[in-house]
Amino acid sequence: MPLSDYSLSDFTAAPFTRPVYRRGTGPAVIVIHEVPGLHPLVVDFADRLVEQGMTVFMPSLFGTPGKAATKLYALQTIIGNICIRREFNVWSGGKSSPIVDWLRALARHSHAVCGGPGVGAVGMCFTGGFALAMMTEPSVIAPVLSQPSLPIRGGDKGAIDVSAAEISCARARFENEDLSLLGLRYRSDKFVPDARFARYKAEFGDRFEEIELEDADARPETGIAPHSVLTIHLPENGPGKDAEVRTIGFFRKRLGLSGGDNLKGSEVIDPARAAAAAVIAVASIAAAPVVLPSGTSFTDVKVGKGAEAMAGQTVSVHYTGWLYEGGKRGKKFDSSLDRGEPFAFPLGDGRVIQGWDEGVAGMKVGGKRTLIIPASAGYGERGAGDDIPPNATLIFDVELLGVQ
Repeated sequence: MPLSDYSLSDFTAAPFTRPVYRRGTGPAVIVIHEVPGLHPLVVDFADRLVEQGMTVFMPSLFGTPGKAATKLYALQTIIGNICIRREFNVWSGGKSSPIVDWLRALARHSHAVCGGPGVGAVGMCFTGGFALAMMTEPSVIAPVLSQPSLPIRGGDKGAIDVSAAEISCARARFENEDLSLLGLRYRSDKFVPDARFARYKAEFGDRFEEIELEDADARPETGIAPHSVLTIHLPENGPGKDAEVRTIGFFRKRLGLSGGDNLKGSEVIDPARAAAAAVIAVASIAAAPVVLPSGTSFTDVKVGKGAEAMAGQTVSVHYTGWLYEGGKRGKKFDSSLDRGEPFAFPLGDGRVIQGWDEGVAGMKVGGKRTLIIPASAGYGERGAGDDIPPNATLIFDVELLGVQ
């Protein structure tokens, strides 16, 4: 699918704002593109994740989205862009790039929107190690490192672009939550030395699952030495294709989709069966409450099929609000239905209480959602008028009617 088939929106987590492409249904996977940018073969890989019942979020971090990858384009991206931008740590091991904080926030957002047991993340090449550093975000449960290439110079070939604290956090989560890390590379790849994979194995033991390929496993006649396992050098069959199948199976297993353990060899799941699994996954998501970092929680009573509500849009809703007391609805204090007039507001502009801005985001037109909002994300210590006392927890039923 071309990028035009993906929805596009900006995502902001201070101090960065970046465009994010999204498509699919089911649990979320963050696909972090390689050098030179979000090229068509990265999109092809994302399409295959969507076909297997996942929602893909693809940020564009550098380069021109949709532009084909070439040697010249890659060189221009590295020299004229990546190496001088403050959000990337190119040269030194022992620390992650500042952009990883933004990626963690994107993972939190995608989990809040999509639900499910957690979020997958795959980094490639320059961004390969980012998925490991993202493990300090609790929603990230399926990290994949495809040809992790940073740091790109230095005497320590076993250096990796994560801090000691991030390694310690990931190690604890792997053990406590029974998780693992998947790494992929070509053995001959000078950008991913043997010592780097040995370092991952030393740090994480059997929790590090490696896939190492020979040059003969790569797609031929690319004009580029084997490097990009899931994109440029992905062949149509054989061990190279099996590496992609195993990667998709890794995501499906960790994200609670059926069939993850059964993906072997060059098997391809029937798209009809994958679509049915996605329907089941969405149904389970709709029944499960999602708790946001602010303490606001939401449950999708009905998942809509229309346009998605995103920050910066004006949304139109019907709602009813009650005090939330003793785990149930108390006094009703407001309802647009009683007035017979929908309520419209700009999403994400702070015109409404915090719990509304973050709780309505991600709804789709036709959807119905129940929000439970603590006082800290509502009216706080001041309350509101005679009907909402100080420090009140509120519950709302919200139906999204339209977005503009």
